[in-house]
Amino acid sequence: MWEQVIRAFQQAASANRASPLRTGNVVHLPDDAEAIIAGDLHGHGQNLLRIQALAGDLAANPRRHVVLQELIHQIPCQEGALPADGSHHVLARVVRWQLQHPGRIHVILGNHELAQMTGQDILKWGASICRSFTDAVARHYGDQAQDVLAAIYDYFGSLPLALQTAGGLAVVHSLPADRHMRDFDATVFARPIEPGDLRRSGAVYQLLWGRSFTRHAIDCVKKALGSGTLVLGHQPQPTGVCVVDYDALIIASDHAGGVVLKVGPGPAPSAQRLADQAIPLASIAP
Repeated sequence: MWEQVIRAFQQAASANRASPLRTGNVVHLPDDAEAIIAGDLHGHGQNLLRIQALAGDLAANPRRHVVLQELIHQIPCQEGALPADGSHHVLARVVRWQLQHPGRIHVILGNHELAQMTGQDILKWGASICRSFTDAVARHYGDQAQDVLAAIYDYFGSLPLALQTAGGLAVVHSLPADRHMRDFDATVFARPIEPGDLRRSGAVYQLLWGRSFTRHAIDCVKKALGSGTLVLGHQPQPTGVCVVDYDALIIASDHAGGVVLKVGPGPAPSAQRLADQAIPLASIAP
């Protein structure tokens, strides 16, 4: 079993890096594409099933693409003990889905994947969710756990930073904090990622960990991507969606009130229009 899992992550990582839709660290969807866009998933297996149900038969719908982010680390909705982390199972399911439909399932890098693969830590109520993830992998894979983790981390390292539709809608996990905007190197979207980009002072870290979502940050990232509207994750959203400004919104897909977006070809809609048309995941039969 573990050999198949490792092989799947390796194949998916190679496909991510070699994607003909990818330029630098941005995936560009074809002109006629329609996209189903999710927010943070955090190991919510039932909501992944709902997203897959909404996507339907991808072979019969060749224009349809799916965009996912922040797949790992199960986090409870309220303060308390961390749940047993089964998010590595959800991650493996997504990778198998990618391999079944090459070039149609796109995962963008989130701060939780960055922390996990670089040995950083994220604490929730005094407990390490990064350690919870590695412990869960160790329990499941035993002596082969380190080899599986190495394949997972290589897969994380292959993920793009953003996805953009032909109409100018861009999906990116977060935006740099205002205090980092003067130093933020927006060329990271177009050039190879370097080790320094992953450190606290680096462009990838700044991009994925910021939480301010100010007008300045929105304008900077929009300019770097050439986009009209930004779809973001990273910040918890109890109601599933939050309009930040006319051209930026946050969505979440990691709880019972989570939502997804379904966007067709054509110019990017406004943030408010996207929010109004958000699809509650609870309304989809898995």
